Order: sequence, then C-alpha cells, then structure tokens
Amino acid sequence: MDGSRDAKRAVAILDATLRLLTGVGYGQLPIEAIAARARVGKTTVRRRYRDKAALVAAAIDPRASGTLPTIRSCDLRENLLATVQWLAQEIAEQEVGLLGALFAGMRSAPKLAATIRRILRRDEAEMTDQRCARRSSTANT
Repeated sequence: MDGSRDAKRAVAILDATLRLLTGVGYGQLPIEAIAARARVGKTTVRRRYRDKAALVAAAIDPRASGTLPTIRSCDLRENLLATVQWLAQEIAEQEVGLLGALFAGMRSAPKLAATIRRILRRDEAEMTDQRCARRSSTANT
C-alpha cells in the first residue's frame, strides 16, 4: 500500500473523528459516520483502531502534546504559577466544543475515561521527568 495514501487516510479518519465528536458527542459517534466523512470503508477504521475509545484517543493525543512550561527556578510557587499559566493557555487554544464532548464522553464511557487518563498520566510523567532533569542539571552547575 502506498505510504502517502495510507497517511492521508489516517489524517482523514482522525480529522473526521474530531469533527463528529465535537458535533454529536461521544455517545452518538458511530464508526460508520466517521468512515463516511473520511471517505474510507468502515473496515479501514476498524482495522486501525480496536474500539471507539482508542480512535478518539488517537485523534486527541497529538493535540495534548504542547510545549511544556519552562521551569526557571526551584521556587515551588513560581513553578506552580508557570504550570497553571501554561495549562490555561493550552485549554484556551482547544475548541471548547471538543473539550465538552470529551468530558461528557468520559463520564458515560469508562473505557474512554481510562484511555484519556493513560494519556494524561504519560504526559504528567514526561513533564515531571523534564523538570527533574532541569533541576539536576541546574544543581550540577
């Protein structure tokens, strides 16, 4: 299979997922509608993603990885303020409808909630690792 065509299909599927999730919500998000909007067969979608929660997670995961806040000191208050400001900016840049649909879906779909929590824990661990690395490199200088 042509790699560029395969990549275009993947982008189309994920884009269709985000648009429909925002429009109809997680509970009313059929794989068939995603496939139709992406102009692919529903078997193409089902082969790539084990279930709807995995598909939604794949669609939002790239959006979750922003530039982490810069930690300039070992002052806890300053670090917390930098993190809160970064988080507020990240939320402001997201579509409110998408966030609402995602949060509502997490309340009613335990599998989606667990998948999103895994993404958040991974990102939290990455932020913690980067902060610890910065702190230890600052302490060594």
